[in-house]
Parts: sequence; structure tokens; C-alpha cells
Amino acid sequence: MLAPDAAKNPFQSGSAPTADDLLKAVSSLPNAAQRGLVERFDASIGANTVLHPFGGATQSTPQEAMAAKLPVLGGETDVCTIMAYGFNPVAPSGLRATARVCAVVESLARLTAAGGDPARARLTLQEYFEKLGQDSSRWGKPLVALLGALEAQLEFGTAAIGGKDSMSGSFKDLDVPPTLVSFAIVPGKASHVVSLRRIQAGRLHGRGRRRAPHIRAPA
Repeated sequence: MLAPDAAKNPFQSGSAPTADDLLKAVSSLPNAAQRGLVERFDASIGANTVLHPFGGATQSTPQEAMAAKLPVLGGETDVCTIMAYGFNPVAPSGLRATARVCAVVESLARLTAAGGDPARARLTLQEYFEKLGQDSSRWGKPLVALLGALEAQLEFGTAAIGGKDSMSGSFKDLDVPPTLVSFAIVPGKASHVVSLRRIQAGRLHGRGRRRAPHIRAPA
């Protein structure tokens, strides 16, 4: 097996980034604005939303996660759930396992940024792959992806307790790209949720005050 081409490595650059590199990065599809898609869903339904998808004075600051209170029959509750996703669409063939590790790491990092405790989080993985047929190389793609995700779960001590997979992403000569999206969810308190619109230089402002959760770094 040949070593990955460093020039195609999305996680490492062979030289210092330039202004042109920055413009290219912010113009790429993975960094494109998702506002049009997000606004197709009404976040105000049920009046349990803790974090509006876009905050700030002009409602233009995207949040790192979604948070919503649990429904109760009467009265008020401070109990909520926090959920975040992780996905890297740029995955060269030699780095597919690494990209799946990063998907899990990113979902837990977003969860932590919103005030969730990653040590209590659980995952659900969404996988999309082409039809496998009798091609051994196609069978290897979901195997490598799941092994990468499993490695991250073992390192963080966080289990995936659900998921959805599709192995039929092919139409004639068109195939979906190998995809694994990690969703992390954790219970918490609405008063402890951190909103990006409340972040100031040198300080983190949540809806309440508490110490940051302890994160056990991978060995």
C-alpha cells in the first residue's frame, strides 16, 4: 500500500499557509454557509429551544451545537439535551480512517464548546456508501471507516449506541462518496449551555456559571 500523498492531505500542509490559501479554504464547499439549509427547519417549534441556530444582535452567528429542553407535562425544567455533529468531507483514500477519527473528535469538541460534558456523551453514526457488489475494494471502504470511528470511541471511552447505514448509494455509474457522520449527544442543564454569541475576548459566558468539564485526552 502506497503512503498517502502529502499534497492531498487535508490535515497537514507542506508549507506555511498564505492569504490565497485562506481565500480558497473559505470558498470551498465544506466551509460554505449552511444558513439556507438550516432555515428550512423551524427551531422555535415547541418553545423548548435553548440555542437558536443563529445568535447575536443580527442573528448571524452560527452555533456549534443544538440544545433543547426536555418536554414536561407541567411547570418548567432546566434539563436539556445537547447534540453536535462531526464530519470531514475531504478524505483521500489513504486517510479515510483518519477522517473518521476526526469526525468523532469534532462532534465531541463541538459538544464541549456548547457546554456539554464529553465524558457522559454517547454517539450515533450515520454512514452512506455505494453498492458493494462483489468488488472487494468497495467492501473495504465501510470497514476502514468503522475501524477509524471505533478507534476514536475506544480512546475517548465513548460508545456509539445507535446509527443508520446505507449501502445503496449508487445509480448507474454514479456513486456517493464514502461518508461517515458522527453525532454526539449528552444530557445537561439549559443554564449551563454556552452560546457563541456570549463569548468575549478572554472569557466564556454561558447561561450560568460552572467549571469546564474534565476531558480525558486520548493516550
